[in-house]
Amino acid sequence: MIIQFTGAGGTGKTTTKDLFMGSEIGQTFQTIPSSAREISKEWGLKTEDDQDRLTVQEFLDFQRAVTERFLFDVTSLREAGINVITERSMIDHMGYTILKWAKRSATLSVQEETDVMDFQDWMEDRAVAELRKVDILAFFPDGIFSPPDDAFRTNRETERRAVDAIFRGLAWKYQQIIGGASFPIATMSVTDPFVRGEHRTALAIRVQEEKGGDRPTTKGALVPGPGVAAVIPEPSGDGSVS
Repeated sequence: MIIQFTGAGGTGKTTTKDLFMGSEIGQTFQTIPSSAREISKEWGLKTEDDQDRLTVQEFLDFQRAVTERFLFDVTSLREAGINVITERSMIDHMGYTILKWAKRSATLSVQEETDVMDFQDWMEDRAVAELRKVDILAFFPDGIFSPPDDAFRTNRETERRAVDAIFRGLAWKYQQIIGGASFPIATMSVTDPFVRGEHRTALAIRVQEEKGGDRPTTKGALVPGPGVAAVIPEPSGDGSVS
């Protein structure tokens, strides 16, 4: 089984993952390290500002390395028959790439624009293929609480909102491509139940059912629990996501 979280930095993905893995059923799962932090360390990049100073080709190579490491780590556990839970998904890798290019769009040359579009096609193919293999994808919205700051996490409100909007749009897009029945998604949105670990409880119930428990289950939705809803925002008429 594969459980993946998606959402802007500082929205509670790590806390929820740790709570879940501390449960009895969560102990049957393994996780993977952050490929972005691993590759950043290997490249000598200490902050997001260091990433922003990369040339276009350097950033393409960096993001490809980050994505390939993520896919390799997940695939290795899956093929070994190990349950996997990750704090990121291909939606995150796509979303952060889109954000980086949005910042640079006005300065890209024609050739650089072509290279970026080719890379996004490469990412798109892998995103669809990988997300088809995910059993539970949980989206964590921005605004639950104020995240702690570190070198790889921004507290700039405007940028966090942009990341949140991009991720929402991508999650909706891929749900339409892959199909809701095989692509469950949940929104984590209530502070107190979140802190008490009730999200962990809901996830544990769902996982038990997927593994052959007594209670009936539908693949298309998480088991309802406090602060958990099997919903995803739909775009408005102008294509934006509310």
